[in-house]
Amino acid sequence: MKKTTGLIVLAVLLIVMISGCRTIENEKIKVVCTTFAAYDWTSRIIGEDNTDIDTVLLCDSTADMHSYQASADDIIELSLCDILIYTGGQSEKWVSDAVASNEKAEIINLLEILGTSAKIERHTEGMETGEHSSSGHEDTEYDEHVWLSLKNAVLFCNKIADTLAAADPKNSQLYLQNAKQYIKELEELDSLYQSTVTESKKDTLIFADRFPFVYLMDDYGIKYYAAFPGCSTETQASFETILFLAQKADELSVNFLLTVDGSQSAIAAAVAENTHNDEMQILSMDSMQTGGQQEIQQGKTYLSVMRSNLDIIKTALD
Repeated sequence: MKKTTGLIVLAVLLIVMISGCRTIENEKIKVVCTTFAAYDWTSRIIGEDNTDIDTVLLCDSTADMHSYQASADDIIELSLCDILIYTGGQSEKWVSDAVASNEKAEIINLLEILGTSAKIERHTEGMETGEHSSSGHEDTEYDEHVWLSLKNAVLFCNKIADTLAAADPKNSQLYLQNAKQYIKELEELDSLYQSTVTESKKDTLIFADRFPFVYLMDDYGIKYYAAFPGCSTETQASFETILFLAQKADELSVNFLLTVDGSQSAIAAAVAENTHNDEMQILSMDSMQTGGQQEIQQGKTYLSVMRSNLDIIKTALD
């Protein structure tokens, strides 16, 4: 946090210089998004051919939101943006601090949109609490992975569309129409998730890893066990946790263990070795905690990831 505070001070000096160079003719509406999901929603609502808005993916790196280190350029982007879309949790406290000096910015805080529907980070049976327990913070620590719910995404996209329409009235109908079409796609996938889960033979998933999917699992009533909560930075699980997950896998006749974001988890391997299932397989779901321009250029979208995650869930619950 000290490093980020220092960056903010340095950035303020640069902002004064940059602001003096901006001209009305060249000025576009600048939207800054801190997560891949928010960037992709916004891009779909703006449309491919719209040249009136610049959209910036702030955390464009392989580091996830829990370990991201802000740069001076990040602070400048926040201080000059017209619209900020961010999650608003503990991991993005630095974002709140950096944008505080930007009096013109319209701020969309996703956790605030959820209000009482926001979920407190959950520690379930058998899960390591580690150093990231919410009791270590003065404030209630909410689960920040709000984008991993198609139902939440509908709420967020409506808010984004309304905000863009107010900021750019001449294109307002474009934003509202694009949002309407996109929300239809979100709702269709939501229905497919529900029917898939309803028709599945099993009702429980076992994550031998972090568990950032609270919102997704709760949407469809999927039960789960996991090694760590979603915001944990732990990489080592106790033997008690490994044994607990292995016993649950045997008890529930689970054929698949899950990891997150392509992790080749030693924990998952250890859990598998301690089950009675010699054919146990390990699958990975994408939490979208990372994602940058390179992946976007390769075709990664919010919907493509959510469809892929559904395929994993369908396989694991079969």
